[in-house]
Amino acid sequence: MAQQLQKKESQLKALGAFYKEQLAQLEQKNLERFKESKDQFHQAATVTEASVRNENKVCNLPCLECQNSVERNVTKHSSLYLL
Repeated sequence: MAQQLQKKESQLKALGAFYKEQLAQLEQKNLERFKESKDQFHQAATVTEASVRNENKVCNLPCLECQNSVERNVTKHSSLYLL
């Protein structure tokens, strides 16, 4: 009976060690995936930020043209009231 208990205890220790090793491997893979995801996010954010900045630059030209047009019309029709 004592030998069976020792054998069972030995098996449980071996299983415990196996599961600890598996857990350590999973945690390492999880950390690697997290770092990869974080890098991909920062790369995408950088590309998106650059894209937004470029869109703002492109958008400023028509806005300036519209502002100039409004200024010309206000100057041209300065005697009229805006409602």
